[in-house]
Amino acid sequence: MKKKLQKDVDKFIIRYSSKEEDPNDLNYARSMLLTNLFSAFSSILFLSLGLSAFLRNEYKISVVFFVITFFAVLNMVLLKVYKSHGFSSGFLIMLLNFSAIYALVFGGIDNTGILMAFMLPPVLIFLRGSKIGGSVVVIMTFLAIAILFFLDPGLVLPDYSVPMKIVFILCFVAVAAFSFFNEFTREITVKKLENVASHDSLTGLLNRRELERYINSEMLRSKRYGNRFSLIVCDVDNFKKLNDVYGHQFGDTVLKMISNIFKNSTRVQEYICRWGGEEFLIVLPETKLEGALIVAERLRKKIEEEKIIFGKEELVITASFGVGEFDVSKTVEQNIEAVDKAMYRAKKTGKNCVMRV
Repeated sequence: MKKKLQKDVDKFIIRYSSKEEDPNDLNYARSMLLTNLFSAFSSILFLSLGLSAFLRNEYKISVVFFVITFFAVLNMVLLKVYKSHGFSSGFLIMLLNFSAIYALVFGGIDNTGILMAFMLPPVLIFLRGSKIGGSVVVIMTFLAIAILFFLDPGLVLPDYSVPMKIVFILCFVAVAAFSFFNEFTREITVKKLENVASHDSLTGLLNRRELERYINSEMLRSKRYGNRFSLIVCDVDNFKKLNDVYGHQFGDTVLKMISNIFKNSTRVQEYICRWGGEEFLIVLPETKLEGALIVAERLRKKIEEEKIIFGKEELVITASFGVGEFDVSKTVEQNIEAVDKAMYRAKKTGKNCVMRV
């Protein structure tokens, strides 16, 4: 049973993480899954409540629940058609907030409607995250206090006792707090794990796997919108000799120095990766070949101008660059290979220079 459930979840993630903008966005798939599950549960819950109210001849209440059921089912249909979890989750949150306010004011079936409010904290926080979801939960908490303690008793149909109101608010806050801290710690953990999985431990730059994801994403955008982007490959000159003469620790210092130069000399939207060993790969979105050549030359000069002191020696580090504009008619591997060959031509022509594809 557990394996089957895991298999079904994996299928759902694969299905909904294949959106065109980012084929590996599992957070998107998770949001889709949660929105679907909460919408399905809400549909079943309100349909059951509507049928129960209808059988008890409470027709007004049954109509309200049937209308909510209709919108919950409609939300699932819209989610399936448009795959916009942002709109669907927002619509579901509005629906549940309305339902909770209605239940608090009018009581629902035998004054049990107050219990429905306990759905809000996990739904709001899991769908909208700890920051936005938590803020909405705080607003709903104060709204519930206002309805139960300050609204004209003649306007609130259920006759809740004061102890009942106090216990409800305390339990609601407890559920909200547990939901918030669960989501908050999950977000922090996921962020740390993603950082470890996507960045090189020595330089702090993106690793090869993560950069390939960005390149694929840029390639899809380029095919769809015609945006042009470029690649730069950089390889440290004489790196093996530096390691042999001065030691691997010095080699690590050189890689960190070059990484810092790249970080400080490029735009935020540009992706920098330690491609392997002493080789770096940079993706420049919205940049044509001419612009990429200018960037590469600027980086080359900065590396050459940066001096490293080793004992009494002042060492000059240089690097060779290959630059090319991404050709969407070719594969990612073919584009990287072309830029790599340009970089090797730079090595053969004396090093410390920039060559274009």
